[in-house]
Amino acid sequence: MTDVLKLATTFYDSVWDFSTRVILLTDYFKEDEGEGVHPLEMLKNFKQRAMPFLDLQGDKLPANTLILFDQIDETMREELFPGYDVLVEEWDDLKSREESLTKDDILVFAEKIVLWVNQMEMYVIAQTSHLIAELKTQPQPS
Repeated sequence: MTDVLKLATTFYDSVWDFSTRVILLTDYFKEDEGEGVHPLEMLKNFKQRAMPFLDLQGDKLPANTLILFDQIDETMREELFPGYDVLVEEWDDLKSREESLTKDDILVFAEKIVLWVNQMEMYVIAQTSHLIAELKTQPQPS
């Protein structure tokens, strides 16, 4: 159980980190891109830490956490990853016309980011927190 708890905690921490970095994307429009600033690089780094948890099989999780895990996994794979792909396309489009970007262009993109991050917070971070609490109540192997 400790390994699952550790994976869940790492996932939780990486989701918070990732969502914080995504919120800051609009800050990079008028600056040179630093290492890891491109949304695809950010996603790659996130997946390195997050996928071991999302790749867990049902037999590795206590029965009372399976529904939470399934909801987290489905939300990530069916809603947030595809939504992020759209954000990446828009980022690339906006970066390609960086010299002519208006404040409104950046504001519209920022609003989309906020909506995406809100989904991450409501449907993944909150549920993962609950899942971790459930895992902590499980008997530990001797």
